[in-house]
Amino acid sequence: MACYSESFLQSPTSVIIIDEAHERTLHTDILFGLIKDVARFRPDLKLFSCFFDDAPVFRIPGRRFPVDIYYTKAPEADCLEACVVSVLQIHVTQPAGDVLVFLTGQEEIEACCELLQERCRRLGSKISEFVVLPIYANLPSDMQAKIFNPTPPGAVVVATNIAETSLTINGIIYVIDPGFCKQKSYNARTGMESLIVTPCSPVREEILTIAAMLSVNNSIFYRPKDKVVHADNARMNFVVPGGDHIVLLNVYTQWVESGYSTQWCSENFIQFRSMKTLMDRIEVELCSCNGESVPIHKAVTAGYFYNTACLSKGGYKTVKHQQTEQPRWMIYHELVFTTKVFMRQVIEIESGWLLEVAPHYYKNKELEDGSSKKMPRKQGKAREELG
Repeated sequence: MACYSESFLQSPTSVIIIDEAHERTLHTDILFGLIKDVARFRPDLKLFSCFFDDAPVFRIPGRRFPVDIYYTKAPEADCLEACVVSVLQIHVTQPAGDVLVFLTGQEEIEACCELLQERCRRLGSKISEFVVLPIYANLPSDMQAKIFNPTPPGAVVVATNIAETSLTINGIIYVIDPGFCKQKSYNARTGMESLIVTPCSPVREEILTIAAMLSVNNSIFYRPKDKVVHADNARMNFVVPGGDHIVLLNVYTQWVESGYSTQWCSENFIQFRSMKTLMDRIEVELCSCNGESVPIHKAVTAGYFYNTACLSKGGYKTVKHQQTEQPRWMIYHELVFTTKVFMRQVIEIESGWLLEVAPHYYKNKELEDGSSKKMPRKQGKAREELG
């Protein structure tokens, strides 16, 4: 990488275009760091301005059109069925125009296309015919090209977010977006990357601060052996109702109020280097919840609904995989395997929120509240035992 940077400094290249820059991967993160380093010695390069030390910006104007946005009154339990019904409603009741439906992947797209074709056949002459065209990355190129062929008004294009940024389809008048997409997630513990269905529009607010804190959570507090009691007492002073995520937010808020003080970090056994790193990571304007913690809890639930645990007689059990660990409903940031299985960075939630943010993943039966059952007598592990 050092050799590449050196040779690039001497090259005649004046413009770099990074495609799909918003798709965060290990490769793009390394590339951004490398280019940021090069940009300091090549002020003629046109890059992301703020991130790359206020480099000059070359703007390419785009086209904008007025858009009316409508939302469902409540989350849909079956997004696929809701999309099919919405397409048929538009086709029957609205002026002629093509429809674009966003779904998360090939399996959903093919299922939606089959349902639309089946409903169209079932309705027969009651509605006019329409063409259904799928588009996703693994579709053969000749079949992808069909979406550009002339069609009668009312064609339905069912696509992944490939149709959001990578291509433009003429004739689209109506867009149906369930609000979910597949996002790459890298697990450093297993070394595996996976695609996870996540909401496209998560709540922002203080959740960005919490996300940044979670990225360095194991290096926020330090506990020197000769000052264990003092360090534990200092950590307890940050504890507030609601869970570990709110505690992390409290730490950051108090640090900001101290004027980003190094002395404050030292007195409270907080690692200043880790906190300083956060200032470089939170690069968007934050909106305040004005002291309300429920939006934060819901935002964490929306982002980590997969990591849900419910208290049962044997301790905590992850809802989907029924793995036993020891509020009733919690979201955890990660599971730690030592002599036992521990949840790290937990926050209390209400089971109903899971149906709000992830109706595609959870069913009512899985979230039945067992609050009438007897609680286990065994006490949970103390903080110092969890490390």
